[in-house]
Amino acid sequence: MTIAISVSVDKDSIETIKRFPSNIRAEIRKGMVKISKMLQKEAREKAPKKTGHLAYGGRKKSYYGPGGIFGSVNMSKEAITLTAKAVYAAIVEFGGVTRKYKAQPYLRPTMDENAATVRDIIEDHMLDAWGKYSKSYY
Repeated sequence: MTIAISVSVDKDSIETIKRFPSNIRAEIRKGMVKISKMLQKEAREKAPKKTGHLAYGGRKKSYYGPGGIFGSVNMSKEAITLTAKAVYAAIVEFGGVTRKYKAQPYLRPTMDENAATVRDIIEDHMLDAWGKYSKSYY
C-alpha cells in the first residue's frame, strides 16, 4: 500500500492565485517544483535503507512491487505531494501491529521540518516575479 502526504493551499488563496498574472503563477510553479525536489531528496535521506527499495525503487517486477519516494506538484489544487510507492511504505511510516514493527517516520518529519523553508521559497519566487512584472510598467 502506497502512502502520500500533501501540503496544499486553502481554497480562498487558490482563487486569489488564479487571478495573478500568468508570469507570477509560472514563478510560483517553479518554486513548487523546487520545493518538491528538495522534499523528495530529504525524504529519501530519512527513509530506512535496509535494501534501498523504499527510498529509490527497483525493478518493476520485484517482490515488493514498485518502490521509491516521489515528489509531485498539482497546480490546480496548489499542492505538493510526497508519495512512497513501496507496498510496505505505510508500515514503515506508521508502524505495524501484527509483528509489532516500530514506526520509522520519514515523510511526516520531512514535511514538518521544512514548513518555513517551503514558505520562504514560494515567497522568494513570488517576489522575484512581482518585481519583474512591476518593472515592465515603469
